[in-house]
Amino acid sequence: MEKSVLLVDDKQEIAKIIMLYLSSTYKVSYKENPLKAIAWLQEGNLPDLIISDLNMPEMSGEEFLVYLKANDMFSHIPVLILSSVESSSNRIRLFEEGAEESMQSQQAWQRAQEQTKSFVLREMPESLSMRSVYRSALWNLIN
Repeated sequence: MEKSVLLVDDKQEIAKIIMLYLSSTYKVSYKENPLKAIAWLQEGNLPDLIISDLNMPEMSGEEFLVYLKANDMFSHIPVLILSSVESSSNRIRLFEEGAEESMQSQQAWQRAQEQTKSFVLREMPESLSMRSVYRSALWNLIN
């Protein structure tokens, strides 16, 4: 069964590049904002991974992340957040809010396939304590 990715980004040019990288391996669905993504998810679509831009109008990627992690239907879905600005404090906050990964958009093109593969192929840890151990290990690997 083909793994699926939901891409949420208000910039179509960026979305096209990411979809180009991922579409040869994954079924990629694209929504131009979190509100449309939420509507799509509520229709019963459950991707293996969500990749979301951080800075978007109407609803930010961070607000979208908080919504997803607070909702029992979607909290198990790993979320990768893309940002145009690298900030350690933003990155830590996003991890604390439930993001599996946060990366600068410029790095995303090089790492999108690699990170997507690792998230969609692994089993999510069952307990929150295991989840924090996993995040800590991931943090150490990428830094």
